[in-house]
Amino acid sequence: MRGFWMGCLALLLAACAQQVPTEPPPPQASAAQKPPMDMERYQQGVNAFWRRDRAAAIELLTPLAEAGYPKASDALAHVYYHLIPVDTAKAYAIIYPVAQQGDADAQATLGNFLIMSYCGRVWKMTKCLEAADWLTKSADQGNIFAMYRLARLEITANFPSEHSDLKKMYFYEYYRKSRDPITDIWGTLDSLRRQISPEDAAEMERAAKAWEPKPTSP
Repeated sequence: MRGFWMGCLALLLAACAQQVPTEPPPPQASAAQKPPMDMERYQQGVNAFWRRDRAAAIELLTPLAEAGYPKASDALAHVYYHLIPVDTAKAYAIIYPVAQQGDADAQATLGNFLIMSYCGRVWKMTKCLEAADWLTKSADQGNIFAMYRLARLEITANFPSEHSDLKKMYFYEYYRKSRDPITDIWGTLDSLRRQISPEDAAEMERAAKAWEPKPTSP
């Protein structure tokens, strides 16, 4: 799934910010005991997304999402968030329950949606902090994309000191860059390194090299 939502970086600047529902909807039913997801149908839905064929993507992915498959819900949320006519309220309604169940990809997607909606031209600190919380939950499971977005958010959001943990962000970014080829055109790792002591940087590098994430996704 990583390749799917990593590709969505190309759509960040074009995303439309709209209001998130005040209260998240109730969680979906457990995905336990279900047969394997129809991967052919799922891939067709993803391909429709990349063709920007909104109607086809919705038709293909909705039954899979309604059956409780997290990957399909994640993909369907992207369809509603990115493809015209954009429906961000629907996208949030789909992704919130899956993130609440502990799915790392959904948590990364939700955090990314919140950044795009509320941490740019429209700025709401409470929503940016919520984004950081979801991204942290995902990053703690080893989600590379979440680490990438979280480190950038830390640098750009100017969080109050009580909500800022530069050492942890350096840990995530060091771990990510050692395992993933995403180009860091902003120099995020170097920027974080300059904001902590050499001793702290060395400590976080040792910890990142030894870290073995333990995913908790259902």
